[in-house]
Parts: sequence; structure tokens; C-alpha cells
Amino acid sequence: MKNTLIRITAQVWENYGSEEAPYWKAKGGQEFNLMADSDDFFYGEEMCLKAIDKILLTRTNSHYRYERIDHEIIFGEPRTIFTYEFYETLKAISEPVEQ
Repeated sequence: MKNTLIRITAQVWENYGSEEAPYWKAKGGQEFNLMADSDDFFYGEEMCLKAIDKILLTRTNSHYRYERIDHEIIFGEPRTIFTYEFYETLKAISEPVEQ
């Protein structure tokens, strides 16, 4: 399926050292979105992931780098859980049950 969203999750690393003596620390995550043909991932996933890793490497500099953790093929739009629904439910399950 052409034009499928591929969501890539990467670890962000920050260099607390110098270029000569790097000291990398994990600093959270970063998502990248890619529009691609899902068939490429179904039938050639290894090569697709190598390409993504190479692209992430080009986004690396002496201060930050990205390391792919995972990817997900997204076929549909996300569904929304409404804020009011969440808090009403949270309140309902948090209140003590009267006996």
C-alpha cells in the first residue's frame, strides 16, 4: 500500500563530553515519520531498516545522535480518547466504593 505512514522511534543521545572524548547519555526519545510503500517493509524490512539507520546517522553531529529503537506501520488515523472521558473515568475508579 503506497503512502503508508511509517513511524520510527529513536533514542536521542546527547554528548556531555567533547568531540575528542565523547560521553554520550540517553536524553529521551524522538519520533520520525516516513511516508512509504508498506510492501517495501513487508517484503524487504531488513533493507528498509538499514536505510533508516543510515538516514538517522546523517542527522548525527558532535552534540546529538539518534538510534532507531522501533518502527510501526500505521494504516489508519489515530483514534481519540477525549480528555473529559479520561478524567470522568479516572475519578469514577478512584472514588471509594460504598458498601
